[in-house]
Amino acid sequence: MRKKKTALRPMALGVLLFALGVIVGARMMAPEQMASKLENPVITEVNTADALLVMASEQVTITPAPTPEPAAPRDWLPIEVLYSLTTDSEEKIPSGEMPARVARYFGIEMSSYELWELACVTFLESGNQSAEGQQAVVEVIFNRVISPDFPDTVHGVIHDDGGIGVVQFSTAAHIDTAEPTQEQYDAIYAALFEESILPTDVVYFSRSGENDRVWGKIGDHVFCHGYVWG
Repeated sequence: MRKKKTALRPMALGVLLFALGVIVGARMMAPEQMASKLENPVITEVNTADALLVMASEQVTITPAPTPEPAAPRDWLPIEVLYSLTTDSEEKIPSGEMPARVARYFGIEMSSYELWELACVTFLESGNQSAEGQQAVVEVIFNRVISPDFPDTVHGVIHDDGGIGVVQFSTAAHIDTAEPTQEQYDAIYAALFEESILPTDVVYFSRSGENDRVWGKIGDHVFCHGYVWG
């Protein structure tokens, strides 16, 4: 009986050594070999650059929306341009959309009330005249504004009495009865933005001629160069 027990001990020892060998071999196996043994290997480290390249290759190319074209400049009406120039206007036309102003009248400023006064006097003085005749009347008033011999505002020129109590524009007393139309505002616009008709020293007009320094006649009015009035 003792001999059988002695024979079993070497066999048990051999099994134990085999098991230890398997465990040690498994621990020494390379990570990639272990991963290949698994049905669902676990990725323990991701290369960020490679991942971004993969993501970029799978993205759908999106075409950016076209940039909207800027709106075309508006074609402003003459009366809108004129009121935009007035000193008390609440709406100003962008400088890039304003027509080029006549250089000699560039410094003239008017309030909306003065613009209305000017339209009224033009209506009363020349409402029955041609467009050229009405523009010439406006230019006479503007020529006085820029002249050192007269007041330097539209209102001042219209109501100027020369210091002797005689108002040059007698129609100034009847402004409240005037009903200016688009024609008068067109005449003001033409004087400020289109080709001038009169020289700057033409500051008088009347039906018979203010003096013997006559420039010329347009319609019913004779236009004259300046002289010392009074």
